[in-house]
Amino acid sequence: MKYLLGVDAGATKTTAQIVSEDGEVLSLVRGGAASMHMHNKKDFKQAIEGVVVKAVHESGKDIKKFYAACFGVAGIDTEELWNEARRLIAEVVPVESNNNLLVYNDIKIVRPACSDKGFGVSVIAGTGSNFYGINEKGEEAYASGLDHLLSDEGSGYWVGAKALQAVVRSMDGRGEKTMLEELVLGKFSIKNARELADLVYEDGFGKKETGEVAKLVDEAYMKNDKTAENILESAASEIAVGINAVVRRLDMADSEFDIVAVGGMFRSPFPFVEKILPKLETPNARFMVCQKDPVEGAVRLALQLISSGKAQGST
Repeated sequence: MKYLLGVDAGATKTTAQIVSEDGEVLSLVRGGAASMHMHNKKDFKQAIEGVVVKAVHESGKDIKKFYAACFGVAGIDTEELWNEARRLIAEVVPVESNNNLLVYNDIKIVRPACSDKGFGVSVIAGTGSNFYGINEKGEEAYASGLDHLLSDEGSGYWVGAKALQAVVRSMDGRGEKTMLEELVLGKFSIKNARELADLVYEDGFGKKETGEVAKLVDEAYMKNDKTAENILESAASEIAVGINAVVRRLDMADSEFDIVAVGGMFRSPFPFVEKILPKLETPNARFMVCQKDPVEGAVRLALQLISSGKAQGST
């Protein structure tokens, strides 16, 4: 019996799924963050090893080696990071053949999870954002996805950061008043927005913590707060910009393909899809929010090796 492993290693959580060669799901487990932007690569390696060991245990099978394994890893943005991620993963995940260990940027496992087409566009709008496309010629293009200091527009982090800035502007009179001020002060148990400086510049306050503020934006939006609505509207526009950038670079505007999107932003009460669609330059594309776990895309890519027995790593 051949066993295959799929892993979605993200900035917030990591998901691992083991299947048999006939596609039967043997286990599905979750662990903590395992992004290549973690400060300590030792932590990345341990996070990967921990979730895989847990998945093997939950499968009830005595798995010494996987026939194939496919990893989608957040933060693989350069060849150097891909080489490092693949090396670290190979040290803790036994695979029968080196060619059967697939390591990709996590954006690449999104589309296979929900689309059977061989080309199209993938969108991640969660704690971070990323956009990727591949056309019928096999040409690829990326947009955004370079983490919060360079390009995470339209993400939970981006929304949270905009909210924190809006709170300060609301407090000191440079911007319109917003109920986000009250919500943020309450969340962090502080008396005024100036005290945010003591909080956000501490070592323990990072991308994940900023992204969690996006939930307060949703709450304020539901209470008809105009500032919250404007932030979310801007996020939708940024997501459309990312998709259009990939489509233009791949000359796909007139093609029929799937745009597959995942991430917490699409679970917001704000009508993201409704706002994004009119802004797209792709009249023949089908936009879908994938309801499956992206790890299923990793598993599907690993299963393809059953017939071919070949694999090539890629960023």
